[in-house]
Amino acid sequence: MKVNLLTGMLMFLFLILGGEKLYADGDAKKDLPELTDKSALTDRDKIDMLLNSCDENLYSDPQTVRLQLPGILSYATRVGYEKGIADAKQYYGILYQQDGELSQAMSSYQDALTIYEKIGDERGAAHAHNNIGIIFHRQGKYVKALENYQAALNYYDTHNIIHPLITTLTNIASAYITIGLINEAEDYNKRALDLAEKNDFKDKLATSLVNMGVISSKRQKLTEAKHYYTRALNVYEELDNQRGVANCLLNIGVIWQKQGKMPIAFEHTIQAMSLFKELNDHNRISQCINNIGVILEKVGSYEKAINYYTAALKIIGDMGVSNEVARIYKNLSKAYAGLENYKEALYYHEKYKSYSDSVISLAKSQQIAELQTKYETQKKEQLIELQQAKLERQKLLGNTLLGLTISILLVAGLIIYAYVQKRLDNEKITQQNTEIARQNGMLAMQKNALEELNQTKDKLFSVIGHDLRGPIANMRSIFDMVLEDEFTDRKELFDVMKVLRDKTCDTHNLLENLLYWSRSQQGRITPNQGVVDLSELVEDSLDLIKADAKVKGIDMEIRMEGAVLSYCDADMINLVLRNLLSNAIKFTPSGGRVILEIEQNDQNIKVAVRDTGVGIPKENIPKLFDKETYFTTYGTNKEKGSGLGLNLCREFVEANSGNIAVDSQQGKGSVFYFTLPLAGSRQVADKQFSDV
Repeated sequence: MKVNLLTGMLMFLFLILGGEKLYADGDAKKDLPELTDKSALTDRDKIDMLLNSCDENLYSDPQTVRLQLPGILSYATRVGYEKGIADAKQYYGILYQQDGELSQAMSSYQDALTIYEKIGDERGAAHAHNNIGIIFHRQGKYVKALENYQAALNYYDTHNIIHPLITTLTNIASAYITIGLINEAEDYNKRALDLAEKNDFKDKLATSLVNMGVISSKRQKLTEAKHYYTRALNVYEELDNQRGVANCLLNIGVIWQKQGKMPIAFEHTIQAMSLFKELNDHNRISQCINNIGVILEKVGSYEKAINYYTAALKIIGDMGVSNEVARIYKNLSKAYAGLENYKEALYYHEKYKSYSDSVISLAKSQQIAELQTKYETQKKEQLIELQQAKLERQKLLGNTLLGLTISILLVAGLIIYAYVQKRLDNEKITQQNTEIARQNGMLAMQKNALEELNQTKDKLFSVIGHDLRGPIANMRSIFDMVLEDEFTDRKELFDVMKVLRDKTCDTHNLLENLLYWSRSQQGRITPNQGVVDLSELVEDSLDLIKADAKVKGIDMEIRMEGAVLSYCDADMINLVLRNLLSNAIKFTPSGGRVILEIEQNDQNIKVAVRDTGVGIPKENIPKLFDKETYFTTYGTNKEKGSGLGLNLCREFVEANSGNIAVDSQQGKGSVFYFTLPLAGSRQVADKQFSDV
């Protein structure tokens, strides 16, 4: 697509002098083809043929795919073809993604991934991981994006599936570009570019060329960037890929704008926006409008620039693309400063900083450190492989020299044989004595282990015989009463069902604690640590216990400012939170309050669970974490515990480099608190360094 400079200048002048309408709404519909025919094909064959048609038209004619998919999904669901259902979900996700509806796209991709994993379709799962990574990338969740990209890359690399392998490589490169790791991005993208050229995959060649353009632009090599974008544009035009054409026009417009050529920059942006409008891509439309605002700001039309920034913000606001929102806020601040309206300029600058600090800075500090470590590890592994190859070559030469050396040593060995034989006999006796001592030590250790196992067995039998038998017997009695129709009053039956639910929840929590406790006693649990957002663990824990709080009329309050990242085992800390919150509810009377506080400082993270419950007598506090006694009491509603929960909490917190403690006043309430390491702490850095 060639740009008419004169047309661009005229349209640009029209915009500055008063033009407002940028594009008109339009829609194109096509009839949905029949889903079945009268051939001898099976239902699955027909569904696969229809899905292949969707794949061919997904980017060139998405409106037709939108009309076909509901019928295809219904057909696959009716005949129980799970792979067809998963493939249709994938295509729905791509369409939602094209429309900028990221949450719905993510839901469709995750549904597809669940089905692929269920039926053992590794290739489909790899495709879903790649698409999920794209959504996380656009949402600014770069670690999760790269984890999904890596899962896809592992499969494609192992099975040498070149086309999707190139896609994943370019996606990883794009993620590294976003977070500022330009050298690493170039490494991945060059591999993708080489594979695309070698295999004559023109669509992937265009994508790789676009990434090279972005990399050059980041390095301020604008002419080189424009060259890459123009090459990609030519390929996309040859393929009739309108989305690719529009992206290239948008990027070329940015380069012209940076070079001060505003009319031609405006013309490219207008053409790109027109194509995105036809494709119904609201996210890219917002970017085009934002870029027009930048062009207007560069020529001093601040008020018009503000109008365009505001329009772009309105479109992108509900789509979850945080980085783009931050960029618009920054542009609004600069435009208001140009009008000398410093109040509004400061307002939007603070909003930009808020987004920047919470999204961009997070990605460019903790996540970049993690990604940099992974990248350096890969570099070291490649160096090790080269060194191993060198050692193999040296080994051949060494073997020859070794043969000569052995011949010489054999002659010398005959001379000193008698001396060595006597020395060996003495060493053998010493080794035998050492082995006897070692075996005695092993027997002592086995004796201690057997004693600990016997204590574990006794505790298990005690819990099963007392704590489990009682609730199960109560539930059996309630079931017998229901089956014998002894409840004539519906309210009475409802009250009994509430009691039954409470008993069931208590029994479930007891069994879960019992399982973790028994595994920990056998040394089968080791921390699987990583960077964890504690806000997500809090949500998971609240989902499990909020019903208990509601039944008792207890008010739950969470005090936490934004995302809090820790380096810990998510499952272990989830169990700790659940046990502490459950205990707080158990020992707090109706109408009370339970507060969960999470604070962080330069040293660590402190998590506290406060309640306004009955409190703990001073003499009982030392017993709470005693693994010999497993101390327990009844709750305010006579809830029964096993004494396992707090011991598990102590073990799991300490396994994650933390400490746990309690403060309590009888009649006023209790505070259980524990510490965890920060995701970026020196402690974590040392651990990662030692692992490498």
